[in-house]
Amino acid sequence: MGLRESTMVRIQSYCRKKQRTGRCLPFQRRQCTVPQNVNDYGGIEYLRNITIGTPPQPFLVVLDTGSAYLWVPSFPVFRGAAINVPGGVFTYGGLDTTNCGDVIAYQPLSSATYYHIVATGFALGSYSISKKYQMISDTISSYIGGPKAVIDGLANALGATYHSDDQYYYLPCSTAKGTFDITIGGNVYSIQPVNYIVDVGMGDTCLFAAFSYNNFGFGPS
Repeated sequence: MGLRESTMVRIQSYCRKKQRTGRCLPFQRRQCTVPQNVNDYGGIEYLRNITIGTPPQPFLVVLDTGSAYLWVPSFPVFRGAAINVPGGVFTYGGLDTTNCGDVIAYQPLSSATYYHIVATGFALGSYSISKKYQMISDTISSYIGGPKAVIDGLANALGATYHSDDQYYYLPCSTAKGTFDITIGGNVYSIQPVNYIVDVGMGDTCLFAAFSYNNFGFGPS
């Protein structure tokens, strides 16, 4: 397989172009907001169709904020029955005031490499810890990765059992321990149980949407 050099051209966004021509003022950006429904694949990935080229060719991709690169498959990919299962909405160019929570805030990046931000606390059930952690805001997965000691503490508060063969935490689907709270910039973001207890079709057995991961994920600041 040979290599070929291609010239990349940066194309101005539609909204930015309108702003430069005076037809869309900065405070009118919401007029350029575009929602796009996404497909849920097993509660792990959220997929969406994009088109590239002229004429446009469709590709099924993960909209991943953890990378500045656009990765597309070079061959057809079959995802099975999970395709077209509604998984939410991505909103471009504005705020989704319908599906977002009550807390909408801005947090300075501690590093622009992987959208690093600093969190200062995690709490779930009887477990809580107050400490500065570097976090990555990454849409490639709906699961939360972090230091094993912290993830184990959260899982134990839920009564979840760790399985070393697949490295997942299992728990009864009926588990009710309240919200999973993450503190960032003085704001508390609460994750509802329906979003951190994942039904994988195993009867009353579900997964805790977290995994131990000592690189990237989040770790001591």
